[in-house]
Amino acid sequence: DGSELFAYVGASHGLVGWSVLRAGDIDGDGHGDVMAGEPWANRAVILSGVDGSVLRTQNGPYLFGYSLARLQNLDGDAVPDYAIGSPYDSTLLH
Repeated sequence: DGSELFAYVGASHGLVGWSVLRAGDIDGDGHGDVMAGEPWANRAVILSGVDGSVLRTQNGPYLFGYSLARLQNLDGDAVPDYAIGSPYDSTLLH
């Protein structure tokens, strides 16, 4: 109905929400979760779809979190997989 479900305040000047992704059910609670990129803070966060709490924070190189993509389940563990982009870094994070 357009109501605010929760709010997340990221790093000061981190540009939280530059990229946003429906991440799937990352924590296995039966509810879809949300990922938000904060490229000026060089990170991406996964937020609970239930209450907006931070489930995971992933840090990386310069502008990490600039882009996000949901992938097929690559490793067969029933947890959705995703990719986090950093446009000026050519290394692969595992």
